[in-house]
Amino acid sequence: MQSEQSLKEKLWAEDRRRCFARHCWQYAQELAPSGLTWAKVFEKLEGIPLLEYAESEQQRQREKREAHKERGVQTDLPL
Repeated sequence: MQSEQSLKEKLWAEDRRRCFARHCWQYAQELAPSGLTWAKVFEKLEGIPLLEYAESEQQRQREKREAHKERGVQTDLPL
């Protein structure tokens, strides 16, 4: 039960971070209420530059797609 709860919390934290990154990416050069740009707010709160986080997420998604291709799992809907 404990490990299931901690796994759920970890997944929730990853989702929250990803959603926050999306928001900050969309408004990266605009000023947040704090007076910092949204990119700087992300870096300050998450401890990683927004661009670095975006690049790591893109790499993670590429690796995930490649792993699915190797196993023959369809990841995209056919057109």
